[in-house]
Amino acid sequence: MEILLELQRMIGINEFWQWILMSYVYCLIFSYTNIFLFTNLFKVETNRTQKIKVMLLDGTLRFISTLIIPTFYYRAVNIVITITLFKIFFKQSIEKCILGEVINSISIVCVEVIFSKIFCVLFPNIETYKSGMYNLKYKFCLLTSISIGRFILCCIVKKKKLTINISNHLNKKHKINIIIISIIGSMIIFFNAVEMTLYISSFPYSIFILDIVSLIIYFYISIRSVMRISELEEKDLKINNLEAYNQTLSIMYDSIRGFRHDYSNFVQALDGYAKTNNIEGIKKMTKSVLKDCSMVNNMGILDPNIIGDPAVYSILTNKYYLANENNITMNIEVMTNIKDMKIDNYEFCRILGILLDNAIEAAQECEEKVVNVRFIKDSKANRKLVIIENSFNKVDIDIDKIFEKGYSSKKDLGHEHGLGLWTVRKILRKSKNLNLYTTKGKLFSQQLEIYD
Repeated sequence: MEILLELQRMIGINEFWQWILMSYVYCLIFSYTNIFLFTNLFKVETNRTQKIKVMLLDGTLRFISTLIIPTFYYRAVNIVITITLFKIFFKQSIEKCILGEVINSISIVCVEVIFSKIFCVLFPNIETYKSGMYNLKYKFCLLTSISIGRFILCCIVKKKKLTINISNHLNKKHKINIIIISIIGSMIIFFNAVEMTLYISSFPYSIFILDIVSLIIYFYISIRSVMRISELEEKDLKINNLEAYNQTLSIMYDSIRGFRHDYSNFVQALDGYAKTNNIEGIKKMTKSVLKDCSMVNNMGILDPNIIGDPAVYSILTNKYYLANENNITMNIEVMTNIKDMKIDNYEFCRILGILLDNAIEAAQECEEKVVNVRFIKDSKANRKLVIIENSFNKVDIDIDKIFEKGYSSKKDLGHEHGLGLWTVRKILRKSKNLNLYTTKGKLFSQQLEIYD
């Protein structure tokens, strides 16, 4: 009701359209600086078109919320709107989006608190912050000052190349900690904004400064803790991967030594088959040798530098050794840069793990136990492909039903069966650039398509 009265008052003094235009322009400026700081602090890869879309959408929604939502609450609504847009358009993890927007909000509130108090002194007719927001001159001076402060902050971030490194491989507990810290920060921001709105003309300036300093210190300590946790997680994952790589090298070395030791025996055996014109014997012998060579070649692919992504490397090595324990031949081909795939790292690892588990389980029941994994770039269709093929018993598998919750082709229906592919479909439905193409022929094939 108060908003309508203020708007009617401005219409009466012919300031309404100027106020509307100014409000919308500054909403766009705030959205632009929010996007700039978020993409630079978290090193988000994006293009100009995406940034413009987010800026226009965020700025417009921010403007509408200031028109229809009371001053006490529109800030909270704006935080939620921006977090949602960052998540949808920039495809970043929710903890990064929340933390990024809270940092943006803190920077706005800090600058706003300082200048709103200053301009409250310079404009003695402004008794409250709320009334100032409907005064054209006061609002112009305040928003201009805030914008200048924000642009200065953007320049500092860009020039100093300041970044917040949060690992994509954080465990669930640490992700929740980041979200909780950010939510507490949001609440502090909200209460500071309410204080400023209600008591700006009478509230002691020293208390405002103390609030700002406390807020900055709190968030600095929190962010430093988060970054340390992230670094430790990253180092721990690298150590585990190096241990797995050392194991791979050890097995390869033993295999090559064994092959070298048996080389003379192999040549003599071939010579015996050749002298008796035993072609079948030669075929069997070479087939066995090629199988050993293939295993060494496959293990050569299990190199952290070739895979590129520590989390994906960890999954592939674990599944490779699991397959090996069950006498399953796993062939791996990497013909693209896995790190360049346009998919959330956590979700990609979940999909990959589920598909490999299913492939290994199916191959384990077959006489010929084979699992093929290929990472391919399809330049014509502007996409990356992850193809997982496996041998399977020729049972009647309905590929239209395998994604249903609880559906399973296994006779032993435990509580975990029938949930893997259902989970994969849930992830696919949330993303516009993902598709899973399933076929069955000589091998059962799952083709994950990731469009750029």
